[in-house]
Amino acid sequence: MRRAALASLGLMVVEALIGAALVVFRLVADDVSAARAVVLPIHLVNTSLLLGAMAIVAWGSARDALLLRWPAEGVDWLLPAAMVGLLVVSGTGAVTALGDTLFPVAPGVELTGKILADQAHYAHFLQRMRILHPVIAVAVGVSLLPVAQAVAAARPAASGWCRTIQVLVVVQLAAGTVNVVLLAPGWMQVVHLALAVAVWLSLVLAWVSAGVEDGRTVAGAGIESGLARP
Repeated sequence: MRRAALASLGLMVVEALIGAALVVFRLVADDVSAARAVVLPIHLVNTSLLLGAMAIVAWGSARDALLLRWPAEGVDWLLPAAMVGLLVVSGTGAVTALGDTLFPVAPGVELTGKILADQAHYAHFLQRMRILHPVIAVAVGVSLLPVAQAVAAARPAASGWCRTIQVLVVVQLAAGTVNVVLLAPGWMQVVHLALAVAVWLSLVLAWVSAGVEDGRTVAGAGIESGLARP
């Protein structure tokens, strides 16, 4: 898993640089600029990639040399495509969370009133964009259920993680609904983010598990790290 280790190191450096940029350019506190709305999703996506790379390193360190299949066709591309979709969800989630933090809903306002206020002509662009995350998240989350089922059937080595994905997606969609109904209180946003991380890591580990040749450790394969093409 040498490549994953190097990726972890590189992504950690990028993570530090993005964090420094947020402070240096004062994209913090009450800043409502478009720059902050662009940098924060990049920050969260990079964090996700970093966690994924570290998870692969931890996963590989507990195993001997493994012969991995490079995604070739059909079902092998489902999980990488789902990972891209989940990164998009994370990016829109960062923008929505920023809007919820900077433009909290006044006490006593109902959900319908919040939606109408967000789409009013005088609303800030961060308020108008809050609708994107729930819509995209539901679309991607629902699509993950059959994807996990298909991968589990075709790649038995990943079936356990695929079942975990299905359970976590259902829980996450329920948590997201609660978050919206409660008008995004801080504690619920933390729970929502923790579940998002759990779904992401399960997806990453399902992907690497699906790549194990016949689900077995391959002795003497001469594969120290990386992926072997079939």
